[in-house]
Amino acid sequence: MTDRHRLPPTRRGETHRLQCGKVRFYVTVNYDSEGKAREMFGKCNTADFQGWLDVLCETGSLYLQRDGTMQELMRHWRGHRFEPSGVLKEGSSIVDAIARHFMDDENNGAALPPSAAAPPPPLPLRDG
Repeated sequence: MTDRHRLPPTRRGETHRLQCGKVRFYVTVNYDSEGKAREMFGKCNTADFQGWLDVLCETGSLYLQRDGTMQELMRHWRGHRFEPSGVLKEGSSIVDAIARHFMDDENNGAALPPSAAAPPPPLPLRDG
């Protein structure tokens, strides 16, 4: 396993407002000195999903801090469908809405080609 890259106390970040169905939420992504996404935090307008969003963002942060890329992470998150869901532009779940938003951002608002948007194969499980 690669070493975890921790950020300094002061860092550059961006906050993005998203909505999925009636749930409005904000995702903040912080970057290291080289501009690589290294952590994410979420804030939700309903307590029903805040804990779930916290765990999602913490898990995403751990992935990014171990040299995973935002593009790879969003490919794994894209396409998951469960409540709360919204219209296609917003996403079919909170996870899908986040993935769609950041995948579009990384491509200057352009849709990804179908091969890039396809979900990746599952990651192999590791023992212990």
